[in-house]
Amino acid sequence: MGGNTYFENKFYTTNIKQKEIYNLARKLYKLPSPIGDILCTPFVWAGDIGDLDNSKEILNIVLGGEIRKWHANHIGKRENFRHFNPDFPDSVETYETMQKLYDYTSDVINMSTFARFQIKPIEQINIMIDGQYGYYTSKVSENPVEIYDLGTGEPTGHFFYATKEMTNADSTLKFSEDDYSKAYSFFSPKCGINYNISEYFNIIANYSIAYKEPRTKEWYSGYYGPDGKQLYSKNIVLTDSLGNYYNQNEEHFYGELKPEKINTFEVGIGYDGIIFDIEANYYRSDYTDKIEYVTLLVTEEIYHIESDSVGINQYDTKLTLNTGQARHQGLELTTKFKYDNFDASNSVTLSSNKWTEMNVEEIFDGDADDIVGNVVPFSPEKMANFSLGYTFKKLPLDGKFRIGLSGKYWDGYYANHENEYECVDDLDGDNIADTTYTKSSKLPLFVEFGVNLKYSFKIVGKDAFIKFAFNNILNRDNYSSANFWVDHNRGYFNEDGEFVDDYLTAVENMYVTPSPLFNMFVTLEVKF
Repeated sequence: MGGNTYFENKFYTTNIKQKEIYNLARKLYKLPSPIGDILCTPFVWAGDIGDLDNSKEILNIVLGGEIRKWHANHIGKRENFRHFNPDFPDSVETYETMQKLYDYTSDVINMSTFARFQIKPIEQINIMIDGQYGYYTSKVSENPVEIYDLGTGEPTGHFFYATKEMTNADSTLKFSEDDYSKAYSFFSPKCGINYNISEYFNIIANYSIAYKEPRTKEWYSGYYGPDGKQLYSKNIVLTDSLGNYYNQNEEHFYGELKPEKINTFEVGIGYDGIIFDIEANYYRSDYTDKIEYVTLLVTEEIYHIESDSVGINQYDTKLTLNTGQARHQGLELTTKFKYDNFDASNSVTLSSNKWTEMNVEEIFDGDADDIVGNVVPFSPEKMANFSLGYTFKKLPLDGKFRIGLSGKYWDGYYANHENEYECVDDLDGDNIADTTYTKSSKLPLFVEFGVNLKYSFKIVGKDAFIKFAFNNILNRDNYSSANFWVDHNRGYFNEDGEFVDDYLTAVENMYVTPSPLFNMFVTLEVKF
């Protein structure tokens, strides 16, 4: 039996952003003061403290907050379900719709307050000190899934919940309501300095500590429930008091996900000219408790009653874990050019994204020395972007029309933590591996060019634009990611009726995810 499966996610988002609040607050409520301007609202308080004798701003203070809410429905549907009907053995029947794989609702609320201090002791120096306290909540509500009759393909009118009704061996509920919600809180400081060497040159240095909370889909599983992405189940064989074998399910839990912690240091120099700008930066980001998708080989024992024997079964399970520590560092070069109706920009990043410490004995079934020093998967080490444009001005409706060409490139992009995988060849066609070799898991370089057309204008006094974006105009095959799957239980029966593993048993196969070929988007925006 089988079918076509797709996953439907509907998101409803409410954002209150600090910049928009700050701009609105300045318009609504501004108080004069002997030492400067004072700004007060329920969301933002800001003030400037200046030198009364020289009327120079020395200290600028901004206090504020931000609230964001996401409401999303997650539905896994199965369509065109193919099944075998013994009444029609020469054909395959298809049900257009079938029982949902999962159905749940998630609510995420992010709340934060911040304090920002900008100090200017002398004209050439700006010092910024920033602190933000965030409180983030994530909650899952499971919706009932209607049971379908596999024989008729029709709904039965009976419903079940994916995990909230699961029970333990003693018939008590496995999960409580509190298990379906998570809360994270942390303080993120940041400081930086900007020194203007001259009218056109400046240098900067920044240091920050940031956190990234686990997303809902990283800690919740529609099949195993809360923290289900951090556990797997396997069968074990035990013996009773009489020495008889029996099967028992056993769960292995790695613990709840922790937020990622990121320490970032950056230093750079810039030239801000009349026609062109250029910036060069060095950055270093150290990740602690980095959240990654990993593959674990599970080996289980199974007792077969009919043959009174114990067999071995192997399979891969996908988990989301705090895998270890990594350092991302690199050099960035950015240039911008604007002259008359022409504009151009370019950025190049050369980076090193390597693991520095890991717990790999259980996670990757290997030694730490085999992983530490490898490139973090899905983190390109070479990236470049560019854009060129020409703008026609003084058009109808106070309009401007820009024609642009863009491009992006990345390379040094690996598909797994080992940065390699084992391959085999069946040269003789006898289903037996003739050669085994190690192959790099590096994906082909990504290259894409695009053309965009944008007409900006005013309508009833409001700013508006319509934009046409034509992406991957060369229709080039690109790959955005990849996965590895292993079939541990392959095999065939030979002429003597013996079961023999074929050459693909327990061998990794890489499956790539293609990026879109030529595609286009149309965007219309009116600002009120």
